[in-house]
Amino acid sequence: MEAETKKKTVHELLNQIQKKLSVPKDRAFGTNNVPYRNCEDILKAVKLLLEDAVLPISDEMVVIGGRFYVKATVSLILNGDCIKAEAYAREPESSKIMEISQLTGATSSYARKYALNGLFCLDDGIDSDILPPGDDKPEKEQKFKRPNEKEAEILEEVYKKLLDSVPDGKVLDKEKITPVLYAQAGHYPQEIELAGTTAAYLISKGRMEFMCKDADAIQG
Repeated sequence: MEAETKKKTVHELLNQIQKKLSVPKDRAFGTNNVPYRNCEDILKAVKLLLEDAVLPISDEMVVIGGRFYVKATVSLILNGDCIKAEAYAREPESSKIMEISQLTGATSSYARKYALNGLFCLDDGIDSDILPPGDDKPEKEQKFKRPNEKEAEILEEVYKKLLDSVPDGKVLDKEKITPVLYAQAGHYPQEIELAGTTAAYLISKGRMEFMCKDADAIQG
């Protein structure tokens, strides 16, 4: 009689995934085209390594210090055993140009990305959202194109809707914002009606200060 095949434990599977999982940072951020990955990139790659396991992801709204956060939980489940990882992302206090559902959705994606990073040990480099301004990274091949006339008009509407969120003493730096907008979907917004939603997404990422420059520098 053949010996019963030993079932792989969830810890053994996680160890296997952590060793094999590779998620290239094929997206570009900022004028220096800093490479980064997003939540969808990680999920697409890890699905190929799950075998019989499942990977549910859930969100929970929590209040910390009077501010709303999205708490994302990623669970790797195999044969009844489970390993979890959690991450938090904070919502802006208010927004004049977005609905609550849009705000929460953008923040959720951000939190989920870092929960996945933690579970699968993907924090192997500096991502765009924690890169300090002026960080000198080798430039890669440019992965965004300059907007055409119609796209430029739509981008101007996006910039207008960002003005209320510009920190004191700062002005928008369009040279930083433009490639970010292109990198989100591989193209610029194509409809003027999307200007508000696009601006709201940028604000929800909490990177407005990075996408601005000192007003004094302009005056000088």
